[in-house]
Amino acid sequence: MSVQNRIRVGTCPLFAAVLPLRYALGPTAAVDTDAYDLPALSGSFPELGPRHPDLTGHALNYTSRLLRDGWLYVWESSPPKLVEYQVDKAQLTQTPRAGRVIDTRVKPHLVLRAGDPAGLVWSPVRWSEAQYRAAKTDPAVRQRIMRSFVPGVAPFSGKVDTVTKQIGEYNDAASYGWSTEPGTEHAPNWLKALKQMRACEQQTYAVIDDAWGVLLDLAALLCVRKEAFDSYQEHHAEEWAIASVIKSLSEGDRQLSAQLPSITRYDELQRTWKDQEIQNERYTADMRHLAQLWVAWFNTLQMTGPSSMDTACGHFDITQPITREALELHFAAACLGPASTSVGAEAITLSLEGNKAGKPWLLWALLGLPSRLSVSEIKYLVDFSDVARDNQAAVQEGASKLARVFGYTDALNKTADKLKQHKPASSVEALFLSLAPVAGLQLHQGEKGTGAAGRLYMAAALARSDQRIQTSGVTPRQVGEWYSDLMGTRQSMPAHLSVTPLTSGVADGIPFMHLVPASTKLPPLPVNLASSVELSSVFDLKGALSKAPIKSIVTLVAGANFVSSGNVFVDNKTVKNGFSGVGAAVGIGAAAAAVVQRMAEVDWASAVRQSGSTSMSSRLLLVKALGRAATTALAQGVFLAFDVVLYGLDAFEAYRAGDFDTMVANLSVAGASLASIKIQVQAFRALRVARAAVIAGDAATIARGLNVVPHLGAKLLGLAFVIVGGVIARLYTADSPLEKWVKYSHFGIRSDETWSHSYTLSMDKLYPVLFPISFDAFRLSEINPYQGQVTSTYLLLNLPGENVPLTDVMIHFKGIEIWGDTLGYHTDQIKKVEWTGKDFARHSGTRIPVPAGVTPYRRVYHEDGVRDLRRIEGELIYSPQEGLTLPAVKIMERAWI
Repeated sequence: MSVQNRIRVGTCPLFAAVLPLRYALGPTAAVDTDAYDLPALSGSFPELGPRHPDLTGHALNYTSRLLRDGWLYVWESSPPKLVEYQVDKAQLTQTPRAGRVIDTRVKPHLVLRAGDPAGLVWSPVRWSEAQYRAAKTDPAVRQRIMRSFVPGVAPFSGKVDTVTKQIGEYNDAASYGWSTEPGTEHAPNWLKALKQMRACEQQTYAVIDDAWGVLLDLAALLCVRKEAFDSYQEHHAEEWAIASVIKSLSEGDRQLSAQLPSITRYDELQRTWKDQEIQNERYTADMRHLAQLWVAWFNTLQMTGPSSMDTACGHFDITQPITREALELHFAAACLGPASTSVGAEAITLSLEGNKAGKPWLLWALLGLPSRLSVSEIKYLVDFSDVARDNQAAVQEGASKLARVFGYTDALNKTADKLKQHKPASSVEALFLSLAPVAGLQLHQGEKGTGAAGRLYMAAALARSDQRIQTSGVTPRQVGEWYSDLMGTRQSMPAHLSVTPLTSGVADGIPFMHLVPASTKLPPLPVNLASSVELSSVFDLKGALSKAPIKSIVTLVAGANFVSSGNVFVDNKTVKNGFSGVGAAVGIGAAAAAVVQRMAEVDWASAVRQSGSTSMSSRLLLVKALGRAATTALAQGVFLAFDVVLYGLDAFEAYRAGDFDTMVANLSVAGASLASIKIQVQAFRALRVARAAVIAGDAATIARGLNVVPHLGAKLLGLAFVIVGGVIARLYTADSPLEKWVKYSHFGIRSDETWSHSYTLSMDKLYPVLFPISFDAFRLSEINPYQGQVTSTYLLLNLPGENVPLTDVMIHFKGIEIWGDTLGYHTDQIKKVEWTGKDFARHSGTRIPVPAGVTPYRRVYHEDGVRDLRRIEGELIYSPQEGLTLPAVKIMERAWI
């Protein structure tokens, strides 16, 4: 044998088997990640609910787990080549991308030269040819995206037997059900894997980067924590909701508050309040903590390096339709839970504003762009200055509300037109659902908002769904009838009732927005909608939700309509002093609750899966990313978005004053309101608990992928709006009815067995008590100058407020009068009656005491010979404003001596 041959044989390289792992969140023993420059973790796992093992108290660690399905790229330095592996259930299959494959076996580990540097990077999608070529030929690219290591050498590698107890799949297999990668059954047999690795001289491991995995798991923890809270709340929903109603009533009513200890089981009531407070505080603290950890990772979009989100997003070549859609779906899953927290929404908003360092990955995904537009080009898309010049008369200071809203929506439409020129991808529902609460913040401010995030969201949704917003001027009656249609309370009035005709043109119409196809030719200036047109046909909410390519903008536009029209019905003065204003607040609240019910009827999970590309891989990715808890969060995120449009930041569970201090110019932190209805925070909290009581079961139904059928009338959800800091309680009840309801409620000292156990039935009983108007019947002996002494029956209609005028269309009673004699010698006679406002006259006199703050109207009855009026029964319908009809209340009033 020659010397050369002996040297070649004697220097045969040693090989190292390298088990590739990823750092991940978990309760398993922590791995050393100090050299990775990762955002710091703190705290422990939150409560995860009954569906998961109890991990409370376990530290939230960076542990190691097997690679997720995707693609692994390996840079071998000797000889230099870039090898591609497909990862499937933690098994590696080499592809022929680097040349002919010598070892075709499928195995869980790599085989590399011992002692030679190598580079590793994992990608959720396969690189395009351009990406592969750049990494293969450019050392700077490899240095930026790859984790370089030497097999077996710290800090990124080591001997495999030292990491055995730090791999989640092999030590805490049952503790990862909350993760986006919950399954551990696919893990290769550990002993068999070690045996295979012993074929090499060294057995090592390498922990590499998976920023997406960490971000998705933090989002999953947020969703699972929300699900755990919902589960607890569902179990206690009935008593929590009733207790919240009592608390809300008593906080604004000193008399009721003073009587609570004597008319309720006060200790039990206080325990319920305390339990609710503790659970809410824990939940808020957990959500805030997890959201802050998520934000720390999300903000690595502004950084570079193997562990950054910038590098993780760079694996997606947005010029390729399938990978661009995959990026969008990844952001959808990653933002779903965090966007519903104030700190998460702030980070997302700032990212969408485009003022941060780094590439605008989220903006590119939202806009559906097939190319990387620069931030300056994107800002040009949402620059409203050109539109403002075109509509100077509309948007100038002092212009009408209709003109300002028209200018704002016209700017959105033109922004969508400019975006459409860049050929964005078709709409994908998931990301728009995830970010809907963020967009709601901008729409809460409407045309006064200065931030770009909401405009970008709306423009992207319009452009990618081929829709535009048409704004018309409408009358108060048309808006009121739309509210009534939403509640299902609109009824035909009596034939004899003469309704004042609507004027054909109104100088300052109420702005009303609805979605139309992009091909619709929109008017250049705001115009009033014909008085004969019903808004339910213009904006059919249920039909729009079922047909819209992007359903979240349907609810956002509906919320914007509530904001723009609310001050027409209610202002501060009327809420405090006028019963028609308070009644309108009730109607608006009930109509808003009806919108939520319409949203609950949508199968959001199915809607998401059916949108966007027909790519099977993309759909499978979405199904996997949007797990059980995340699917529930889809619907809840849309509910929240609607609430945010109406109430601003107070709608966020984890909101604290100061969260958005850096964005005061863009977002109104203080004084959240529906138009100028100053609804206190406690009233909104009561709404949230009430909603939990009536749709808690719906969340589980949505999670199972079934359609949701709401099981409650809109008036019951709307009651939470009725309780506005106790304003209505003392206004509508002279003394005993409210206290009597509390006494017979779930926590009362005389709980009624037929209804006190049920929130739904309890609200049915409370509604007549809080109904804005009431009847009283009195029987009086009077002296008639011609007939002498006669007995008269006075039926009083009480309108809360001083000197309140009663119009013909304000009330509509349909029922029966029952006439009889005192001794029962004659059979009762029943007369059908139908009354409106004109059937009552203003009452005066002192024989019947009238409480302060009430305007009485009356009907007077006399004996018909042998019979007199004994009682009335029927349904009373109240319209506080023209067109706006509240849910009916049943009336039964007896005449007493």
